[in-house]
Amino acid sequence: MGPYVVSSSHMSPPPFSYRRLGLLVTAGALLAALVSGAVTVGLAEASGGPGVSEQTLTYCNEGGTPLHMNLFMPTGRKLPLPAVLQVHGGGWVSGHPMRALADSPILAGLVRSGIAVASVGYRLAPGARWPAQIRDVECAMRSLRAHAAELGIDPARIGAWGDSAGGQLVSLLGTAPHSYRYRGEPYRGETARPLAVVDEFGPVDLSAAVWGGALHRYIRATFGVEAGTPSPVLEAASPLRHVAPGDPPFLILQGTADHLVPFSQSVSFAAALRADRVPVRLVLVSGGGHGLLTPGEHPSPRWIAGTVVRFFVHQLAEGARTARPGPRARR
Repeated sequence: MGPYVVSSSHMSPPPFSYRRLGLLVTAGALLAALVSGAVTVGLAEASGGPGVSEQTLTYCNEGGTPLHMNLFMPTGRKLPLPAVLQVHGGGWVSGHPMRALADSPILAGLVRSGIAVASVGYRLAPGARWPAQIRDVECAMRSLRAHAAELGIDPARIGAWGDSAGGQLVSLLGTAPHSYRYRGEPYRGETARPLAVVDEFGPVDLSAAVWGGALHRYIRATFGVEAGTPSPVLEAASPLRHVAPGDPPFLILQGTADHLVPFSQSVSFAAALRADRVPVRLVLVSGGGHGLLTPGEHPSPRWIAGTVVRFFVHQLAEGARTARPGPRARR
């Protein structure tokens, strides 16, 4: 069963929008849509690189809710391509998948480097309580692997990248990829574990008591408990609590002036990974606030974007010489 194609990019606008009409092209039409529907558009103005095909796919359907991902595929490259699953932030209560290369220099850089990017949407709180969010992200990763051959993606070379709440979600994929196992069909046999993880200022110890701004409210709305209280729900949702030997390599980026997620969280997370001999690089951005777009921060946003792209280029290239991701050692 193939993923549903919701829409594809075109050089000129089609006479109607698949997204507006809510049409879902069935699995039997997937290959035709991939061949004729995804028309190459130029990236010269965005990244100076090759072309890209853009599609919106329905990757899972949870409780009658279709879940979409926007897939950006570099064209003119030898298939299958490595890929990165991108997960947005927003405190688990807001946010949406990226819709264009201009949304992020990291997205544009990855595509320019020959890496496909699947930017995913997931159910949001308070309408959907935890663990809906991680189950959706798990399903997105499993779906990518299940349909890798159809999409032109290498299932053994898929990384994960997220910021803020998205950083927590992808870090949980890296440290506990099966804690909230997707029980549906047809993806049960696929692993949700990424080959490499980029965590940008994600909250990784949700049982901590000190948070900034509205994060207390977001935690209550998402997890149904107060931040800082003893809670098996918060502990199970905290990547820091699941670190073990065999976890994938991590790149962690965190601002020292982050008033939402204390930078001590990233420091502790990196230390725990390092203690279990997991390859990890921690970049503390001096003066960087939540979002890493503070004027005068060092290193600069441009340097950060380049570092993320280089990390994935290196790690996913290494993945071509290793076996498909599988279970890792547990203590």
